[in-house]
Amino acid sequence: MILLIDKPSGITSYDVIRRLKKDFIGQKIGHAGTLDPLATGLLIVGTGTDTKKLTQFLKLDKEYQATIKLGVKTDTGDGDGVVIEEKSIPDLNDGGIVSVLKSLVGENEYDLPAYSAVKSGGEPLYKKARRGEKFDVPRRIMKVYSAEFIEYKEPIVKVKFKVGSGTYIRSLAESFGEKLGTVATIKELSAAACLSLNGATQRNRSRHGRIQTASAFRVRRRAETHPGHRVQGPVQARLCRHVSQLRRGQEGLARQGPGHGGQCPDPLFRGPYPPVDGTG
Repeated sequence: MILLIDKPSGITSYDVIRRLKKDFIGQKIGHAGTLDPLATGLLIVGTGTDTKKLTQFLKLDKEYQATIKLGVKTDTGDGDGVVIEEKSIPDLNDGGIVSVLKSLVGENEYDLPAYSAVKSGGEPLYKKARRGEKFDVPRRIMKVYSAEFIEYKEPIVKVKFKVGSGTYIRSLAESFGEKLGTVATIKELSAAACLSLNGATQRNRSRHGRIQTASAFRVRRRAETHPGHRVQGPVQARLCRHVSQLRRGQEGLARQGPGHGGQCPDPLFRGPYPPVDGTG
């Protein structure tokens, strides 16, 4: 089974897996790619034999909406980190910002975030960083298809990025700040979609050009009732309860394909939606 999860901010990607394990006892379960704890949005999860399909999602291009704060740099590259540098923001206009964003488009080499899951010497960089170790941050060529300017209200710039697999938006944000003559960090980040722009199968291009959070299990901040919707049996009924517990004070909405009957006890369940890649 392939599940789409709309992850809230404040939990790790593995927190989602840990919760779902309670419903898929004895089954393999994994996710395609990792979202930072601060990030929200699309997390693709596979269970059972469908964990083998996760690699095809890893290779897909991604779409993110980033809220970038200028004038501040943190050790993690986002708002969860400790401020390590502050710098004045020059006078900016929309045209100048758009010009700098265009310079990010293409294939360029960037420093990887020190706090990332990329391994060095067999160990994730973030573990070394947490211990306060000094190490050379690796560099990686990252691909940016587009960097669409949304708005600027000092010190905040909102941008929509379409990028290749393995691209770190935190790295792009820091480079963006430097090119503007200041420093920058990610304030908010949402993974909006996986896109079949490059490296996807023809089947995925034709049927799944865009896999987005609009079709995901959601963790909502406000309760919404959707009585009468149907789910895929008792496993999904339990699942929507567990998703709602991912973060205190937020409610869960589930996404799954055409059902086999059964009512979800959680009135916040939304569905049905078409299955992902024909699975269900």
